[in-house]
Amino acid sequence: MNSILIGLRRPLQPEHVCYLRLNLILGVFTYNNPLLALTEFRVNFYDLLLIDVNMPKMNGFEFSKKILELDLNVRICYISAADLNIGGLREQYKSLSKGWFIKKPVTLENLVRRVNTELE
Repeated sequence: MNSILIGLRRPLQPEHVCYLRLNLILGVFTYNNPLLALTEFRVNFYDLLLIDVNMPKMNGFEFSKKILELDLNVRICYISAADLNIGGLREQYKSLSKGWFIKKPVTLENLVRRVNTELE
């Protein structure tokens, strides 16, 4: 079974979590507090992190930097509603070299399709 950690600005609705679990066939762990997610993070447990760039208390790039200090093997997908200068961000945050991006809004169906592709 694969496991995924989702860090978002706002909590996911319970029905969205159920949809993701059923369609991805994996453990889904959601957080809207990156500091709590860091304290509960399990090394070598998650196959993928879906990280909102605009999380409260810590942006998604700083969060992923701290995660990669704990676990270099995890894959990361950044989610953002903004148009980002990916090249500039990759220079500023070396941790972005391991990540890929999804632009919001994204339907759950498209998100599941993209995640399944990355997990293959």
